Amino acid sequence: MKKFAALILAGFILSGCIYCQGYAGNQSFSGPKPISSRELADNLLAKMFSSYQNYFRGNFSRIVSDDFMPDKFSFINSVESSFYSGQIIEINYFINQVSMTQDEKLSVSFNWEKKTIPNKSGVTTLTRGTAEFVFQDIKDRWRLIQAKGNSPF
Repeated sequence: MKKFAALILAGFILSGCIYCQGYAGNQSFSGPKPISSRELADNLLAKMFSSYQNYFRGNFSRIVSDDFMPDKFSFINSVESSFYSGQIIEINYFINQVSMTQDEKLSVSFNWEKKTIPNKSGVTTLTRGTAEFVFQDIKDRWRLIQAKGNSPF
């Protein structure tokens, strides 16, 4: 009788282990947690501002779509001119609104502030503004396709 009870107990333990392994196995195949539009917007803006603070034309240019409106090269030239006009101390942004358009574009409106020391004056300056950036997923990479409002660059 003790052998029979031990055999039943072992069966329960074994089936419990098999169930737990199957459950854990199923969890690992669930894939990465999808991120919200707001998290995506925050990641994209962080990448834009980091790329600006560590400016290299080739790297920054890859974030901007070839279809940027109104003109990619004028925008990049303006960013480059701003970068070389002084020392960037700090840039902060505050997301106001994020929306995904019907044609799968991500629109992000935000306030920003930038603390710099312009080469001409040598005096710390705080600049503030409001902007809207529109991003589009192009070949599995989000790229800036439009910038409206006060440029933070």
